[in-house]
Amino acid sequence: MVLISVVSRNRKQSQMQESNPGFQVAIEGATKFTGGEKGIAINAILLDPTPLTRDNLSVAINGGHITKEQACAGALPGVDGCN
Repeated sequence: MVLISVVSRNRKQSQMQESNPGFQVAIEGATKFTGGEKGIAINAILLDPTPLTRDNLSVAINGGHITKEQACAGALPGVDGCN
């Protein structure tokens, strides 16, 4: 677990932060990431990628990443989410 600084619209956290400028919160799963181009350490939660195929295209549509119209433009019959 890594402690990260919080900028929040949550009133309670904002009040705690105002009274304690070093206020931090633990985020489970966060780690230090240094794999960027410049190797600068940042706090991050790295997610596993989800490969999109014709069998699970609805994952992107239902997640709001792309509209059904955009995803299904020119799709062949049988593409998940386009029927």
